[in-house]
Amino acid sequence: MTVESILAKLSRVRREGNGWKALCPAHPDKNPSLSVRQADGKVLIHCHAGCSTEAILTVLRIEARDLFEEGPEWRIVAEYDYRDEKGNLLFQVVRFDPKDFRQRRPDGNGGWTWNLNGVRRVLYRLPEVLAVKSVLICEGEKDTHSKLPNRSPAKLTQSRCWNSLARKT
Repeated sequence: MTVESILAKLSRVRREGNGWKALCPAHPDKNPSLSVRQADGKVLIHCHAGCSTEAILTVLRIEARDLFEEGPEWRIVAEYDYRDEKGNLLFQVVRFDPKDFRQRRPDGNGGWTWNLNGVRRVLYRLPEVLAVKSVLICEGEKDTHSKLPNRSPAKLTQSRCWNSLARKT
């Protein structure tokens, strides 16, 4: 979706600097508080009154993917589940081709929310990590699987998450 087609869905649009200002459709706005601009192949929107991007997109009836210009066809090549101590799915790291990563969490309705707001961060394969005495720390999820192919339980975790957790202890 182009920035022009998004602007067409808004009211009181005016050019400002390298972008536009408009009334935010997610709250009763009398003074334009929504900033819209295009950068690096994506449309950026921000409500200065504090509305979430999700709320704005819902009212506009568009999806987050509509904010990105058409590029190469993205294809999911791997999904890495992050589970709590009891094995409940907290979130996933999704790997795409061409190579890119995004995080998502279950939305409770059988779909996904593409952010980790309010989600507890845990070590990759936490239930298996808790069941062993030693752990090999790898750089990423793919390395986790390649270091111990066909072995269970895999005694591996993701270093970015580990570093974050280590700072909290």
